[in-house]
Amino acid sequence: LAAKIQDEPTLENLPLILITAHDVPGQAEQALQAGFKAYITKPIRKDTLLDTLQNVLHIQPTQTASPTESGEIVLVVEDNPANQKMVLLQLKALGYPAYAVDNAASGIRELLENGSRYALVLMDVQMPEMDGLTATRKIRELEAGSGRHIPIIALTANAMAGDRERCLQAGMDDYLSKPLKKAALQAALEKWYPPDKRPQPPAPTAAPPPEQSPTPQEDSTDLLDPATLETLRQLEASTEPGLLKEIYGMYLLHSVELMGKIRNAVFQKDAEALRQSAHSLKGSSMEIGAHKLGAVCAELEKIGRSGDTASADARIPELQDLYDSTCRAIRSLLDDMA
Repeated sequence: LAAKIQDEPTLENLPLILITAHDVPGQAEQALQAGFKAYITKPIRKDTLLDTLQNVLHIQPTQTASPTESGEIVLVVEDNPANQKMVLLQLKALGYPAYAVDNAASGIRELLENGSRYALVLMDVQMPEMDGLTATRKIRELEAGSGRHIPIIALTANAMAGDRERCLQAGMDDYLSKPLKKAALQAALEKWYPPDKRPQPPAPTAAPPPEQSPTPQEDSTDLLDPATLETLRQLEASTEPGLLKEIYGMYLLHSVELMGKIRNAVFQKDAEALRQSAHSLKGSSMEIGAHKLGAVCAELEKIGRSGDTASADARIPELQDLYDSTCRAIRSLLDDMA
């Protein structure tokens, strides 16, 4: 049916979403290869459907800022949906209004059109089409002679020697490593956010009863870091019920596409595409606590950066096995929460 729809000239650009009653390993990848933009398992949850439609139709998710605020909003420029969601919720937990865009060009345009709304920018360093360093240079060029200098804080999953210096040379004011830690984010905000507009800390909320947040099975704790899971639970308790399901669901949806890009890059011997896709999957995996998978992605990213993809072929089976195991651990966790 998908092929027939896409063969129709008037419908070839129509986004397709597959709805299935069974979450079979490999089915998501098959759906994407068949032309579907996403897939959802039944029974369909309202929040899952909303997130899927927003991703497929490139609609910005619900933000934490009102359009009437001036000079108080944190602009988040982050292309990864799950990572973007995490940053927005951490800002919400700290009491800061925020608005997010998913690419550097949109970030620049937002500052050009609505610059007075924003107090500072959290800028992902590695994004497709235009990276955060290039975007920052363009922003500084646009500010030249205006007397304005909006603080820009780098967000990067690299954490490599020299990264901080490169960010500062590009015109950024500070640097935070991903996965983002609440204490580090709070310290950066207190340093760069206008003191006269700084929000009052939100009132603490009680943590949910232990039985509401299942613990991963013993054999999956090496795949999903318990400490990261606990951090997500605390964030869920203070900001948004159902966060765990949403974040892990977004990861399962987005990571399938990244795995396909990694394999294709290796097959095509495209070192730059391998670097970018491995970097993206590394960042997403580390954010949700899949540190073991993230480490393998980091090695593939390094291979891509070297320009020699010959050694990447041998790592793909290991990556695929670890990815499949991680996805099974996530599905098991989600099943326990159902």
